[in-house]
Amino acid sequence: MATAAQTLGYSQSFTLSWLRDFLKEELAPYPGRVGTVARMTFSATLVMLLSMIFRIPYAFQAAIFALLIVRESPRATLWSAVKLSIGLIASTIYVLLTVPLIISDPMLHFLWIVVSFFIAFYVLSAISDYVTAISFTVVISVVAPLWDRHVIAENNVEDTLWVCFGSCIGLAVTAAVELIVARRKPGDEVVSPLAQRLLAVRDMFTGLAEHGAVDEATKKNLTQYVMLGTSGERRTLRRSDYSQHYRAQMNAVL
Repeated sequence: MATAAQTLGYSQSFTLSWLRDFLKEELAPYPGRVGTVARMTFSATLVMLLSMIFRIPYAFQAAIFALLIVRESPRATLWSAVKLSIGLIASTIYVLLTVPLIISDPMLHFLWIVVSFFIAFYVLSAISDYVTAISFTVVISVVAPLWDRHVIAENNVEDTLWVCFGSCIGLAVTAAVELIVARRKPGDEVVSPLAQRLLAVRDMFTGLAEHGAVDEATKKNLTQYVMLGTSGERRTLRRSDYSQHYRAQMNAVL
């Protein structure tokens, strides 16, 4: 019994220690994180205010998509909003085209739900862009229960369209906020992050030269930059409309 108690106590202590270290690492600040969180909070709040003022149904979807949109750069934000909108519209069209074929038969309606959720899970596993896949599955998962209600079909069609429209409002508002912030702080979306990394390296060498040590803030910045890597900047270059020569040069610099 004593051995079992000791083992149980050790297991709980290890779990709590692992959880504490995990949360500390995941929530550790890095350059730009505070600004990103502030923009996400502002966008979601603005979307909910618009939804409450204009009484837009299913506003929770708009707030969720305000948090899902990519914020790597203005170009990436716009492209992310477009892809999410395409996923929303495609799933809405799928629902509106297939529901009239099965709505009058309970057995066919049940099979439609099974097939629809199978398609949703298949899309999640088949599409490499997880956020875009989520946008396709959201409409199906939210709308499928609506069509089980014993109301006239027009109400279900209207609610289906509101789910899609409300989510698109969230994407549009969030993209607008990101573009406004980007215009207030202009700068190349590849060169600016690279310059910040070089500044952190400069601070490290300056500290070593003047004091023989590096301060904790510079260490944290360097550690975060090492953990983040350069995949974000490379992804931005790959999606950009820069010339092939410029992209090759910047990839070499990165």
